[in-house]
Amino acid sequence: ANGVVTDDDVTRMMAGGRAYAERHGRTLLHLNPLGYQLDGSVSIQDPKGFAARQMSAQLHAVVADDAPLRNILLLIERCHLACDGLVAAPYASALATTTAEEREFGVTCIDFGAETTSYALFSEGRFIGADVVPVGSQRISHDIARALQTPLVEAERIKSLYGTLISAQSDEHEAFSYPLLGDEEGATHQATKAMLTAIIRPRVAQILSLVQERLAQNGGRAYAGDKVVLTGGSSQL
Repeated sequence: ANGVVTDDDVTRMMAGGRAYAERHGRTLLHLNPLGYQLDGSVSIQDPKGFAARQMSAQLHAVVADDAPLRNILLLIERCHLACDGLVAAPYASALATTTAEEREFGVTCIDFGAETTSYALFSEGRFIGADVVPVGSQRISHDIARALQTPLVEAERIKSLYGTLISAQSDEHEAFSYPLLGDEEGATHQATKAMLTAIIRPRVAQILSLVQERLAQNGGRAYAGDKVVLTGGSSQL
């Protein structure tokens, strides 16, 4: 109103962004300003004190469905605990496994978990994108159990001990023992590491292709650079 951007102007803009992000009744987890434009000029990081007639902003919002969040909070309360705040899991994973310098130059952190595979994008030190694919390494365990006809708990053990995507010539001869589903107790069968890799590789390729599809749809991908950091239990494959 007075021709100069004030704290109140920035506060009103963030409030407008928050209202827009929550318009469908979803819960806002993060709202990050990526840059401000004054009278259509180039993007700046801090507009306060600059002269302008009109201000706009690029905002990155992370929202979640309200019902699952309320169930999580209810569970926490039943454990006689209190929740101080909500943070998106891919963001937390990225903060734990990437350096400040990596986040400054641009990085994609992929968290390869059991039930889900998620990613977080960073550029110039800012959190600029995130998504979750509802598929994880539990599918790999199911593939192993089905292919080797072994109990699921045994398939999980085989994946953890012998699972890898890196092939070696010796894999054709390196064998491991496992029980067959429904066989007499004590009876074991054998498979090679090469057979196990052949089971694992297609599923991992499928999961990462789903992540790649989501990344291609995320506008922040163009700014995050080429560096990728893998984390989560299944990243050890």
